[in-house]
Amino acid sequence: MKIKNFILIKLFLLLIILINTNFVKAEDCDTTVSSSLTSQLECSDNETLNVATSGSVIKTGADTIHAKNHSNVTIDNKGTISASTNQAINMQHAVNTTVTNSGTIEATLRNAILMDGDNADNNTINNSGTLKAGKKQVILATNSENTTIINSGSIESTNSSNPNTGGINYYNTSGSAINGATITNSGTIFAYGTGIRFGTQGIATKAVNNMTITNSGTIEGGTASIVVYNDNTTGTNIITKGEGTYIGEITLRDTVTTFTLDCSISKDQDIELTDKTNITITNNLCGNDTYQILDANKNLDSDNSETNGYLRIYGEELDVVSNNKKYRTEIFSNTLNNIFKSLSDTKERSTFYTQSKRNNIYENSIKGVSGYFIKNDYEQEKTRTFLTYFEQNTNFNSKEKNKSENLAFGYDIKTNFSNLSIKPLLGISNNKITDIETESGQIIRNNFIGQFIALNSNYKLTRKIQNNNDLSLTIIGEYGAHRLPKYVSNFTHGDLSVDEAIDQVLGAGFDVEYSIKNKNGFILKPYAGLAFNKTLSGKIKMNDINGAGLKEDISQKHTMNGAVAKKIGLSLTKNTDDISLGFNFEHSNQDNVVNNNLNFSISKKLQRNIKKRKKEQKLDPKLEGLFDQLQILRENERMAKVANQLNEENQVMKELIIQLIKENQKIKTENRLLLQNIKKIN
Repeated sequence: MKIKNFILIKLFLLLIILINTNFVKAEDCDTTVSSSLTSQLECSDNETLNVATSGSVIKTGADTIHAKNHSNVTIDNKGTISASTNQAINMQHAVNTTVTNSGTIEATLRNAILMDGDNADNNTINNSGTLKAGKKQVILATNSENTTIINSGSIESTNSSNPNTGGINYYNTSGSAINGATITNSGTIFAYGTGIRFGTQGIATKAVNNMTITNSGTIEGGTASIVVYNDNTTGTNIITKGEGTYIGEITLRDTVTTFTLDCSISKDQDIELTDKTNITITNNLCGNDTYQILDANKNLDSDNSETNGYLRIYGEELDVVSNNKKYRTEIFSNTLNNIFKSLSDTKERSTFYTQSKRNNIYENSIKGVSGYFIKNDYEQEKTRTFLTYFEQNTNFNSKEKNKSENLAFGYDIKTNFSNLSIKPLLGISNNKITDIETESGQIIRNNFIGQFIALNSNYKLTRKIQNNNDLSLTIIGEYGAHRLPKYVSNFTHGDLSVDEAIDQVLGAGFDVEYSIKNKNGFILKPYAGLAFNKTLSGKIKMNDINGAGLKEDISQKHTMNGAVAKKIGLSLTKNTDDISLGFNFEHSNQDNVVNNNLNFSISKKLQRNIKKRKKEQKLDPKLEGLFDQLQILRENERMAKVANQLNEENQVMKELIIQLIKENQKIKTENRLLLQNIKKIN
């Protein structure tokens, strides 16, 4: 008896709970919810429900939002709408209903949103938040026509044990085919079953036609990403844009399905297809993007005769940083300036170091040594040869790198024109280039040999001023050309091909220098100047080569174009017969490229010392006397030869004079005879 009474009491309490949960009076949904609410909201025609960010409607037992059999209802959720046992939003037989969600709509056991029954038409769901279902489909539409679903957030079915669950399921249980939905996804649609499925399997009259799925996000299903359940379905169009991704096969049931490949596609991928023989490809790809149809073994299936296979899209465009190409003429011009700066009449050997920086782009450093090959007649020579070796390191903020080792050979030529010197050079460079694909972060390194030539000219005008100091004007001209061979960086998403190029630069400018001579032999020279630098080359020709071998032109312009550099500097030198010292610092700014150059030289003038020692050496007196006697004998012999030659020449001259006298006498006689004959005739 006690047990029976206990059971009756429990049943009574359970009845009370059911009454207080399922059968409480629903509240009107034409309101704004800004706090926690546990009542069901009942919507009528033309009503609007707003759930604020701070608001929530959480219901146990019944549907949370009941918009069944009504039209023109608007639901805007920024907070939380949740159901533990039924639908979060029930839109059975609803017409022209709009659900906008930027918060969370979830159902633990059933559907987050249910559109069910005839005439549940022309409804719109716009989700930028989270739609979630634990046991069933997130969005279930049955017999609904002309639905619009826009997702930029997350649609997620979390039931891992049921392969029949789905993100968006669109069924037809009516007696004839219906027009389905337009689904636009830029977010994520995920289910352990099927991401999107529509139609009713095996019943020809229950097709869902004219489904349009536009995907630039991710559609993922453990069983399939998309399934067409009815063989007679028509008008299906799957449009892929941007980064649109499909994880899990697309099952087509041999339906006539159009795949539209948009120009915006920026991803390479293989989309697995089953029952694919009736697909049609609308190719709106751009550039070198293309596609291929493959069989199940990923071999080319050009006639699409294989039942199962893949749609392969080559849509990935290389997103390669091009700073190490765009700025290379600028860096090359700076390099030449520093090489020639390390060479001067007073520097026989010179070490140099320079640092340049373009804010937020790169830092460049150069260190090297220059030296002349000096002959014994150094001071009298108009041409001197020189050799320069330097290392260059460029580090870009984008993590690109450009490292090179360089060797150059040249001449310093003093022309017949006063104060004009010309320095041609020829060099070779061992280059190490780092390219980066930004999207994947992939790094590719390439090594190659380049060659360069350059020509520098200096014309210097100097005027003496007070205290024996100098004021000078130096006019500078400079040309350089750097040949770089073709190379290819093989990235996962494609190949970057950089064509062979000859980078040409031209520079012109002047320095005004004031020389202050110290009594201790030091010469201080502050100077300032301007320089004009220009790239003479055209575009750097580059191509993005996709997996199908097609090229897309991604050529890049050089940056330096008529830049003017402002510079100031200071040099300190001291030259003696034995030692040459030199120090030079220059600061310049060229179009926000700040360059600091330091030169230092010290050399012992060995050739001059050798000549000096020869002059200072004294011969033994006896040897010196013998040397003088030998010189006298050689001079007497030479004078005797000269005398004999003069005698011979005098004799010849005498004979010529006698001959001339005879000829003159002969002419006189002939003239006299001629005159006599003339008189006789007269």
